[in-house]
Amino acid sequence: MKAYGGAAKPMKTYRGIVRVGESGVTLEAGGIVIRLEGDRERFAPLNGLFTTVNGEQDGDIIRNAAPAPQPESAAIPSSGIELFQPVTAAIRANEAALRAIPGVFGVRPGFRTLDGQWTQEPAIILVTKPDERAGPVSSHVDGIPVEARGYGPGDSGRARATLCMGRCRRRSCAADWVHAP
Repeated sequence: MKAYGGAAKPMKTYRGIVRVGESGVTLEAGGIVIRLEGDRERFAPLNGLFTTVNGEQDGDIIRNAAPAPQPESAAIPSSGIELFQPVTAAIRANEAALRAIPGVFGVRPGFRTLDGQWTQEPAIILVTKPDERAGPVSSHVDGIPVEARGYGPGDSGRARATLCMGRCRRRSCAADWVHAP
C-alpha cells in the first residue's frame, strides 16, 4: 500500500502484453494501451509477454508499476487473440454447463499451471469463491485444459466478470476478452 495524504491506497493488479520501446514501457490489454511508470530494466525481459503487473492507475498511466512477484507470463503469438481463440470457442460452446458446476461463479480464459508454476498453455479457468470448491470438474473441455481457482486479490475485477462473447456494445470487446458486465 502507498500512503496518499494520510490515506492508504492499495496496489492493484493488471494483466496484458508488456511492450518495451524507445518511448517507454506500455501494457496492452483488450485494445487499450496503458503507459507503465516503473523500472524499465525490470520490464525489458518481459517484452512481448502476457504479464501480471502491480501498480496504481492514474488515468492512462500505471504508477509504481512492477512485474507481479509470480507473474503469469507467456509468449504470445503475433496476436494474443490467436492464442485464446480455441479457449473462447470452447467456453462459448460449453458456457452453460461450465457455469452450472456447483461452486463456479465465473468462467474466463487464462493460463494453465503445473506444479504451482504458470505454463504457456492456455486454459479455461473456472472461478470459485475463496472458501468454496468447484463440484466435479473435467480435466479438459473440447481438448482445452480446465482449472478451478478461488477468486483472490490477484484476480482484480476479472474473476467476477463474464465472458463478453460479443453480447455487449463495447468496442474493446471484439477480442472476446473478459470484462465486468
